[in-house]
Amino acid sequence: MNTPVDCDDTDKCTEDSCDSTTGCVNSPIVCDDHNACTEDSCCRFSGCQYNEISCDDQNACTDDGCNTDNGCTHSPVTCEDYNACTSEFCCPSQGCVISNVRCCDQNECTIDTCDPAYGCQYKDLPCDDENSCTIDFCDPRSGCVFVTPDCLCNDNNECTQDRCDPDLGCLNFPISCDDNDDSTYDYCSQEGGCLHRPIAEGY
Repeated sequence: MNTPVDCDDTDKCTEDSCDSTTGCVNSPIVCDDHNACTEDSCCRFSGCQYNEISCDDQNACTDDGCNTDNGCTHSPVTCEDYNACTSEFCCPSQGCVISNVRCCDQNECTIDTCDPAYGCQYKDLPCDDENSCTIDFCDPRSGCVFVTPDCLCNDNNECTQDRCDPDLGCLNFPISCDDNDDSTYDYCSQEGGCLHRPIAEGY
């Protein structure tokens, strides 16, 4: 009586059979799950192993994933926060870095602000000291300037006294040419100022 040969090699990674001519055949098992996202291997004690592969590229600026057909994918991270007042960039070691934009046109005559929708805004600096006796203007290098000219209220009339009131502005008061002499006729000429003629001479 013929006794069948036991061809079991106790190796889970082989397919065991017997050939009537050559005897036992222990063919390696092919472990392939047709998934590019797994690493296929075989353990003689447990058979085929399918372990997920790591697609982490250690770059915080990529979004790591896996496609079953092609394997690992690394898509650039978008750091856009849709705020025109910030500057965005990506650092591989820490990811998105968002910093505030400094709006500066290097002009002391503007007020610099930032609008999240439109970005930097530059408005004219109002230079008004609410003093009617000064000329107010702005110097781009130093800012507001308030000047009080000596001739601001000069009306070029020798018959007026010129001065400036901070609230009212220029005031030009008629001057008195009275010399308290009843024998003279006192009057004022715009070009020459006070004049005193003897009444005896007529006028």
